[in-house]
Amino acid sequence: MFRSALASRHRRRCFQIAVILTASIVILNLPWARHRVPGASLLLSLELKLIDWRFQERGARPVPPEVAIAAIDEKSIRQVGRWPWPRATMAEVIRSLRALGARAVVFDIFYAERDSSPGGKDSDLALARATRAAHDVFHAWFGSTRDQTAAEVPEDQLTALEESAWPLRVVPRPGHSLLTYVSATPPLPELTRAARAIGYADFRDSGDGIFRFYDLAAQYDGLTYPSLALAVAARDLGVPPDHITVLPGDTLRLGDQHIVPLVADAAMLLDFYGPDGTIPRVSVADVLTRRVSPHDLAGKVVVVGVTAKGAYELRPSPFGAVFYGVELQATAIGNLLSGRGLRVSNILVDLLITVGFGLIVGLGLPLWRPALGSLLSLALFVGYNILCVGMFNRGNYVMPMAAPNVALVACVLATLAYRLTTEERRRSRLTTMFGLFVPPEVVEQLAAEDAKAAQLEAARREVTILFTDVWDFTSYAERRQAEDVVALLNRYFSLMHEVVWQYGGTLDKYMGDGLMAFFGAPTYQADHPQRAVLCAIEMLRQTKLHRAEWAAFGLEDLRVGIGIHAGEALVGYAGSKGRMQYTCLGSAVNLASRLEELNREFDTEILISEALYEQVKDVVEAKPIGRTRIRGLSNEVLVYSVLGRKTDERPDGEAPGEAERDDRRKPADGA
Repeated sequence: MFRSALASRHRRRCFQIAVILTASIVILNLPWARHRVPGASLLLSLELKLIDWRFQERGARPVPPEVAIAAIDEKSIRQVGRWPWPRATMAEVIRSLRALGARAVVFDIFYAERDSSPGGKDSDLALARATRAAHDVFHAWFGSTRDQTAAEVPEDQLTALEESAWPLRVVPRPGHSLLTYVSATPPLPELTRAARAIGYADFRDSGDGIFRFYDLAAQYDGLTYPSLALAVAARDLGVPPDHITVLPGDTLRLGDQHIVPLVADAAMLLDFYGPDGTIPRVSVADVLTRRVSPHDLAGKVVVVGVTAKGAYELRPSPFGAVFYGVELQATAIGNLLSGRGLRVSNILVDLLITVGFGLIVGLGLPLWRPALGSLLSLALFVGYNILCVGMFNRGNYVMPMAAPNVALVACVLATLAYRLTTEERRRSRLTTMFGLFVPPEVVEQLAAEDAKAAQLEAARREVTILFTDVWDFTSYAERRQAEDVVALLNRYFSLMHEVVWQYGGTLDKYMGDGLMAFFGAPTYQADHPQRAVLCAIEMLRQTKLHRAEWAAFGLEDLRVGIGIHAGEALVGYAGSKGRMQYTCLGSAVNLASRLEELNREFDTEILISEALYEQVKDVVEAKPIGRTRIRGLSNEVLVYSVLGRKTDERPDGEAPGEAERDDRRKPADGA
């Protein structure tokens, strides 16, 4: 019962540790931490890194055939001249792309200010005319979420921007809202009105300098506007603006064409196709000279952007620091046109998995041995992460990895640390409890095993009890100085103590000039009767071998009497709260004590009971003394005097071998 209570307490402590750690991790991963607020959550930062790792493990994947990039690269600048180019040159780019079969041209370039160079007005008009003539041309604008001092935007540009607002259906959700700009820099008004549509082209990093998310809709001055990618995808798919529904933090519906999963507010997690250069790219230099195969651009949405060095268009992605803004736009457009955006598990799934891992560890680990528990935890850790990678690669589904893994590892480490600390305390406790009265190897066995004998609650055990007493010690003590008496006892008890431990006995107590020991507890010993009797014979031998020492202490002839009996006794800790003693109690103990007293009456040295004799008669020579009445017992007891070991047994003083002891040990019943 005590053992069960102790085990239950340890399991409860382990469970409490797991619950506290899991609750802490859940708090760190609360819903607001998923809104990409820089520094909001360490777990969010770890989760983002693990998403990057999954992208890298997956590698490049097929790009939708509808998307391509026309890059203003170093080659283009060498051919055309220093960037930025005249607007008339960009008008020629539009005409060339249309001539090569591009179905739409998307500018990831801002034209918010008029060309102030000579002939700049005509150049602006040329770009506007080319935009209108090509029909499917999209221009970009940008906004800011912070108050900042900037050049005042002409009224006509703001008016044109208001005219381009889309009547998107935004369903209010508690705790979620659209990205809101406090200032805007729209394109020239003639470009805004000539374009098929305009959209903002801003990106926000994830708080760590890496761009993973893309806002699809935003608000400015009370009106709702689409992003550049959403404007392109909606027009290309033929979805009217009023058929686009935004459920912030959940989904964006493009009519009945596609459902785009949102991570937070109106932001989606970009499904990157691979590192820099994965999306097909042609040089604008080749576009202007028509040296591009029509098959490279025919029927595609072509995004025009700058990739030349020094243009400051780098936007680090999960695949590395070299990734351009035009590639982000092309990735977002490809995701929307293909309808294959990444789905991210909601916060409820994250919490359930995290709490589930904490409960599994908290409830399961205390039931298993540390090695088995560690192995099963490792299998759970590896298996879950393989599942996460598989769902990402094949199902475009992002399962939580940071919180569950942290919960699992933290709970396992904390639980194992608690168990190891508890085990160390248990070893120390056992050493303290038993180290003074059982041999060191027995203490080690108790510490190594979850031994039932190590419990504090008393239990009935079959044991052999041994009592010794020095004859005529009282008269000796009256004649000698106290220092001599104490020195003699210390030397005598040291010898007897060593003999008891030599035979694997438990030293119970010293009683004046007497000693009590027992065999068969706290560890099981199948041969405890033989051990006790052989121990008694060795005690007599050691007493006689050291006669010269006793004489030096003033005791010419030190004689001892020993009584031994085997039977059932109550073994365990007894005493008060302040002082406990590991001992055995019962009639078997009383009988052994009475046998020791009878030695003086029969002038013998070792007396054993009939019950004990039947168990050791093959080991020792003994003769019956006769039946005698024992004080406290109703029936007479046949008593035997032990003469010595049988000659075919081990040499005197040799204890049973350690291998034999180990073979004979097994859990004791009732212990």
